[in-house]
Amino acid sequence: MLKVKLSIFLLSFFSLIALPVFADDDIGEIMDEINKRKVEEISGTVGEVDAIGNIIVINGLTSGGNNEEMRLKVPDGAKITQGEESIELDDIDVGDSVTVRYTIDRDTSEPKVINIVDNNVGNNQM
Repeated sequence: MLKVKLSIFLLSFFSLIALPVFADDDIGEIMDEINKRKVEEISGTVGEVDAIGNIIVINGLTSGGNNEEMRLKVPDGAKITQGEESIELDDIDVGDSVTVRYTIDRDTSEPKVINIVDNNVGNNQM
């Protein structure tokens, strides 16, 4: 009977020690997933718009504080607005002031556009 109690105690003890190790692994996986979806931003001037290829090139300041030229693929379903109005990619003109929010996939290093805000409210002809 004493051996059974001792076995149960030791099993319980080692289970409690091992639990935090597994929890740390889960936290690491969760943090990796969060980092994959970190939202970043660039605000600047449109250098190029390719509505057929769904590409926009922005020259501006990133949320990291760097001046960059970014070439971004705009996926179907990305929200594009001018003021309160939804617009299409081909409504954005070279020279427009825009803010683009995107995520960087840590596995592929490819940016994925979430939304584009054309800051030239009332300046574009539609």
